[in-house]
Amino acid sequence: MNHTILFIATVIRRNWRGVWLAVGLLGAVLVAGATNAQQLSMLRDTEIETDLRAMATPIWQAAGIDPKAVTIYIVNDPSLNAFVAAGQKLFLHSGLILRTENAGQLIGVIAHETGHMAGGHLLRQTEAVNSAMATSLLSILAGGAAAIVTKDPSALAAGAMASQTLGARQYLAFSRTIEAQADHAGMAYLNNSNQSAKGFWQFMQILWQQDSQHMSPDPYFLTHPLSSVRMEEIQAFVKDHPGKPDVADARFNETHARMRAKLAGFLLPLAEVNRRYPATDTSLAARYARAIAQYRLPDVPGALHIIDDMIRDEPNNPYFYELKAQILFDNGHVAEALPTWQQAVKLKPDAPLLRVDYVRAMIELGDPQRYDEGLAQLNEAAKIEENDAMLWRLYGIIYGTQGKEGLASGALAQGALLEQRFRDAERLSDRALKLLPYGSPAWLRADDTLTQARRLRNGGG
Repeated sequence: MNHTILFIATVIRRNWRGVWLAVGLLGAVLVAGATNAQQLSMLRDTEIETDLRAMATPIWQAAGIDPKAVTIYIVNDPSLNAFVAAGQKLFLHSGLILRTENAGQLIGVIAHETGHMAGGHLLRQTEAVNSAMATSLLSILAGGAAAIVTKDPSALAAGAMASQTLGARQYLAFSRTIEAQADHAGMAYLNNSNQSAKGFWQFMQILWQQDSQHMSPDPYFLTHPLSSVRMEEIQAFVKDHPGKPDVADARFNETHARMRAKLAGFLLPLAEVNRRYPATDTSLAARYARAIAQYRLPDVPGALHIIDDMIRDEPNNPYFYELKAQILFDNGHVAEALPTWQQAVKLKPDAPLLRVDYVRAMIELGDPQRYDEGLAQLNEAAKIEENDAMLWRLYGIIYGTQGKEGLASGALAQGALLEQRFRDAERLSDRALKLLPYGSPAWLRADDTLTQARRLRNGGG
């Protein structure tokens, strides 16, 4: 599990349970539903991202979406939520993954979100927000005119309240429409990829149980159709399409169990991890969670004992080596961590984050003779994951050690930009431009970094 990073995105962000919006809160409706910049705490993990992509690919293909064009993000948030962003970005909350009980439930949510992507709902939502705002403005102007004619200030107040009500109702009606459309599209994608929608129905039961614990709001003020209504429609779809194999269970339930265990091990209180995964549970998923919990205590020998047993069971699993290397590295056993990370990279060469961590261990060991190999590893990682701040920081450290100050400053500037340290990015890229050959690829990158940093610092998009 890599360190948390911050991410700025333009998103459709919705609460899956639906939100209770009181009359007069149109501003809150627009902020919650409109496209806007939000700061999110993200988790990076090669194994979980790879497994989520494998689960989602059949759905995306059924929707006519190129899987290579979609980026998956894991939001470090305990709530039961998922949403999409411009540029075909799919965001899944860690709380959603932890709460789903099998792969079919999670795939059902992914199918629904794919319905939003394929349906162009982000653009349509922006248009709906603008329309709702226009409706509100017209109502306010009408109230103002009435106040002038009647010389009654209360007419203006009444118009303002009516404007918020009209705009909110207009927007929420649209929101419920696209949510229903995404449900229907998602069910079709599941069916066309030879999967049952049963898992989606099970997930809606979870939402319904959550709804039942809250006071029932006016359905008119929900961004989603009521969970009970959605359950009925999905159940009817399942009955109308009998005989569909539960492909999700057969292919993905074990990987789903492991991703849940991994997230639980890293994110949940240790007492909760032990409750969910007692020592009597000898499954690989349970041992995974307990190994991480032991690492967090910290009980390094205990954690290594569990992970070594797991490696004996699956000697070609790169993620077990990754976890062992992380445990060793974080506890000062860098020389032992290095060959372990090297084995993880060998088993999973298309995973850039593994290469980055491998190079981080090289640098921590302090052996300059390894740095040429480190640059080669970073070059391979950058072909896939060039927007990783740690990658550029490591470039900067190696270049600086080798006396290549221009390249070092340019790389550190890129890392600062990705971390939203815009003033540092400006300062470092300006220094790089003075040291690098004019017009060289590194000079051009530094010039672009400087331009972006200035624009973003000044509030540009």
